[in-house]
Amino acid sequence: MNYKEFCDYVEKNILEFVPTECGNRNVEINEVVKNNGKVKKGISLLPEKATMAPVIYLDDAFDRYKSGGDIKAIMEDIIGVILNAEKAKNFPDLFDFEAVKDIIGFELVNFSRNKERLKDNVWEPVEDLAKVYRVFFINDSSLSAAMIPGELLRCWGITRDELDVLAASNMEKMLPPVLYDIEESIRCGLSSEPENLLEKESLDERNKMLILTNAHKSMGAASALYPGVLEKVSEMMGDDLTIIPSSTEEVIIVPKSCPMPPKEIGNMVREVNRHMSQEDILSDRVYEFTYNESRMRQIPESLPPVKKPKDMER
Repeated sequence: MNYKEFCDYVEKNILEFVPTECGNRNVEINEVVKNNGKVKKGISLLPEKATMAPVIYLDDAFDRYKSGGDIKAIMEDIIGVILNAEKAKNFPDLFDFEAVKDIIGFELVNFSRNKERLKDNVWEPVEDLAKVYRVFFINDSSLSAAMIPGELLRCWGITRDELDVLAASNMEKMLPPVLYDIEESIRCGLSSEPENLLEKESLDERNKMLILTNAHKSMGAASALYPGVLEKVSEMMGDDLTIIPSSTEEVIIVPKSCPMPPKEIGNMVREVNRHMSQEDILSDRVYEFTYNESRMRQIPESLPPVKKPKDMER
């Protein structure tokens, strides 16, 4: 079977593997547009009267099938993953604002690479990026999030400004920011957790290249937009900041006085992006944070100036 035939087979036969105690389910296989336009096939088994269900992507299952995996075992494993995800995540009714108000947050993505995906959803421009509001579902082992359509915001009866304040407050609790020294992070590897420098009052002289992400290390670039975080890093460094968009998961921060010119840093970012998974790319330009202005903005020297597209105007 090719990929399409495999997906069709799963859709037609998956219910045979659902335990009877799980009740009636509706099978849905849809193309899901992920970050930066990456398209994946996802399957969900929606229980009766439910408004949401976990979506499991079939790419890994198909790779396993291509490698000679037993189709029955693969189907059983798909069901197992779905049922485990349901146990781990208690999906609320998205239309019930009281049920979701404490899990509303945001992610940071590239605008141009996500134009179609952002249509009809709630977002705000941040330079060439987009701050996208989402409802988060988090447990110890996984993180997922649903976009917030404009229709849902109207249903909740709150304004964009109220949404932004709520999301900023929630993010610091749901996904607290962490700041690591990049050299210590490399030394620790997977064996231990590096020290979170945000818990310190000041930095050592050696702390000149830092990684800013969140405690879950997923969608961590958004932590650069948490209120007061860049201000604190700037104070600790005693300098304005140069912000390198290494991926959607994290940003790298160096002092503005770093001797490497912004043009060279920009070239380095674009070269790294060429070899990175398209889904993980945040931007191909470099940013600065000026403490006195308390804002993050593009450094013109890192890339030839690009006029903000008209469709980014709100």
